Amino acid sequence: MSVRKTGKFLSNFKLPGFKKDAPGSNHPTPSVSSGSGSGSDYVLPELSFRRKLNIPGSPNRSSASEITDSSSRGTVSVGKSSKHPKIPSSFLKGGVSSVRGNPQQEEASPKQETRPKLQRRNAFREKPGITRRARFMNIGQLGDVKSSVDRYEKSKQDLDRRGSLSTGELKSRIEKRLSDMDAIELSLQGRFIGLGVGGQIADCKNQVLAEKVSLSRVHRMVSEAELQGVTIDLSLSDLMFLVARDVSSESILLGMVHGMDAYTILLLTQRYAELGIPFNEQTLPSQLFCDANADMEAKRELGSGAMNTVWLIPYTDPDTGTIYQMVFKPESDNPNIPPDFLAHGIGCTPRMKKLSDGTVAYIGEGATRTPANLPGRMVATYRVDQLLNTQLVPPTFLSKSGKDVGTVMGLAPGASPRATGKVHMTLEPELARWLRGDPDALKAYAAAQGYSGASLDDDGRLMLTREGPGTYDNFILLQTDFDDARLREGLIRLQWLDALCGQLDRNPQNYFIDEHMRVFAIDNDLSFGPVTTRFGVDRCPPLPKLVTPELRKTFLRLDESELRAVLSPLLSKAEVEAAVERLHLIQAELAKTGPEAVMVVTTPDEWVSDEANERLGVVSPEPDGRLSNANTEKANRAGYLGRDRAYVQETRWMNDHVPSPHMQMPIFNPAQVRQELRREQDMAIKNA
Repeated sequence: MSVRKTGKFLSNFKLPGFKKDAPGSNHPTPSVSSGSGSGSDYVLPELSFRRKLNIPGSPNRSSASEITDSSSRGTVSVGKSSKHPKIPSSFLKGGVSSVRGNPQQEEASPKQETRPKLQRRNAFREKPGITRRARFMNIGQLGDVKSSVDRYEKSKQDLDRRGSLSTGELKSRIEKRLSDMDAIELSLQGRFIGLGVGGQIADCKNQVLAEKVSLSRVHRMVSEAELQGVTIDLSLSDLMFLVARDVSSESILLGMVHGMDAYTILLLTQRYAELGIPFNEQTLPSQLFCDANADMEAKRELGSGAMNTVWLIPYTDPDTGTIYQMVFKPESDNPNIPPDFLAHGIGCTPRMKKLSDGTVAYIGEGATRTPANLPGRMVATYRVDQLLNTQLVPPTFLSKSGKDVGTVMGLAPGASPRATGKVHMTLEPELARWLRGDPDALKAYAAAQGYSGASLDDDGRLMLTREGPGTYDNFILLQTDFDDARLREGLIRLQWLDALCGQLDRNPQNYFIDEHMRVFAIDNDLSFGPVTTRFGVDRCPPLPKLVTPELRKTFLRLDESELRAVLSPLLSKAEVEAAVERLHLIQAELAKTGPEAVMVVTTPDEWVSDEANERLGVVSPEPDGRLSNANTEKANRAGYLGRDRAYVQETRWMNDHVPSPHMQMPIFNPAQVRQELRREQDMAIKNA
């Protein structure tokens, strides 16, 4: 199977110490050069032999042959005549035991030695069974080493032949390379030349051993590729480059199957490891929603939350020309996850605490932090949504934009019941033209409605903003009819989905409602905690008391093996097992009969019946118009609809009875905004 090499996933990444090839080439070239001058795109460090010996009376070094490498650390000079070279006879007989003087003179007066001399002499202390002469390398032995190094250099010229290599040919090259390594290792065995060069020889041995280990790993990986029918599209030096950096064979083969070059594989696997994202077939970045298909000039910021800033990016399908408006959410290395979320094991290993009643609680404060894998949790929520057919989560994929790794999600229509800082709506062209001609009228309207500012773009998109010193000062409520049967049914489906996913952060800002009362779930990353198995406590949503017949049937028929198959590529084993446990609890709840059974709603009228109101947590205000604490608590225990409906009721009461601007919260109703702006327009035309 041939693999098309695109290398487009991480084309903007730069690896320190490397430079690009000539224009038109997409394969990087190292900034270090090989001793063979082969022009390879990656060469492992050369053997470090070169060092000049400080030997008294040594010959003119310009007439000496040299053992060289590309590190430029010096040369070992060897005379051309092996019989009578112009160097001390002690070197010819067995070597030089000191780089500074006569060892006999040093041993004659040990009491006068300084500490450095003692250290040097101790370094040459004899080993048992080895004579002093046997431990030094003579001229003939140096020639053997040089021949081995020459063979090593020559074999490197074949390392970087690229493209469509058969696995058999590549394995032959690896075996030849291993043979050269064996020859080098044999030549260096037991050799020693003075203090300085001796250290270099030891370094060479370590490099040879490390390269042999890497070659053996590559050989096994090539054998795996042969079994899988994968054509190797990387050079041998590229493979050794990845293996030497502990990239697994599975990751390398997967990257080659998807056309990645060596640097894309390395940087993507490293970034995934930093974020805690598994690297497998199911977690690769989307090939459609990538930088090559993105219109970066049209990229704009959508908003910022406690942990991320999200961006709206248009992507164009190169095959069909379809434009997709997607929200890119980059992931940070150290997301600011609050302790109550850490207690569920998201981004840490929580500490256990035994309570007085014998139960165990988990504590996030002081816990050991771990990579949170928030992008993997978002994608897992979307795939569970597809598994249950709840149709609540916009399409979500792992993606990369520039140097950032994160997720892309389809742009959800509508708005959240409680927005932070700003809301948007599109005006009719005639009304937009009038407001552009009279910007003071728009500012006056925004101020009268409790907003701090307003703006209108060229497309007639109106933005109303609210800013203040506190969090409450930034909230804007959306005019929402929580008594609509369609909205109630959508929120119940969302609550069942979140119960299975262990969602911990479904506040009114984290779901959208469109004009058709359809519900869309956003910000789904704080989910799938490995210890989230209790419903209705510690931020985990309670199980609803109503369900549609279709969703009930889907849950009861869902097998745990199907859930594991969806989640295993994205989450840890503990997180998957916690989700399976939640599934069993949900199935047990839905299987109940009698008075404790979950109400199955089949018609729109049943969604607004008295029984449904009781189960949904719909509560009435006191005579003074305000909710009692007991009713507020009852609404919060019931679930999303009761909680958010009670919140809107309380906000309306505050707007009517508390004159403080700090406590006033605008209620955004697009239809009402259009009506009021048209009224202002008519009055302005009449007065003119």
